[in-house]
Amino acid sequence: MGSFENNISEGVVTKQDYEILKTRMKGAVANYNDFDDALHLFATKEVRNFNISKLAELRDNNNALVPVLKVEARTNCVKAKIASTDEAQGLEQNLYLARGCNIMLRTNLWLAKGLVNGAMGSDVVPVPTMLSSWTNRHNESLSRIQFPISLSYACSIHKSQGLTLSKAVVHIGEKEFALGLTYVAMSRVTDLL
Repeated sequence: MGSFENNISEGVVTKQDYEILKTRMKGAVANYNDFDDALHLFATKEVRNFNISKLAELRDNNNALVPVLKVEARTNCVKAKIASTDEAQGLEQNLYLARGCNIMLRTNLWLAKGLVNGAMGSDVVPVPTMLSSWTNRHNESLSRIQFPISLSYACSIHKSQGLTLSKAVVHIGEKEFALGLTYVAMSRVTDLL
């Protein structure tokens, strides 16, 4: 790891580091369109809105908007229905999908073929539903059945840990609210410089 990466990991940015970072900002990148298919990493909960907006922009070969399918999870009770995706072990209550959309697997399905947790793509392959069962703080048993996938135009920096990306668009925001978040985001990319 070079001094630039070390400085970012330690939260100590020099003037030289800052000058390097400025060359990677949206206005400074000559071919920003090269990043149209890049994963966007957000520090905050902007991920869902970004994914839905990208889904709404999808067009077919005739430049017509692509229909969007809403897949609602099966749950055993209202509390399971309103539980967060994290509480349901990565299973979303409502999935919004369309032909050609980018998705990410949320579990290991077939390691030998690369269908692993975090794998991304838009190819159509059979994905079985998954059951998530958990107990809430009131000791009630909750369950959700859903496809273990999510839209992958964007994801949180936290959930990007473990991913290796050839390119990414990082939305850091005004300030780093968790120590090391910027480093985690930037270290996902194989070649920053």
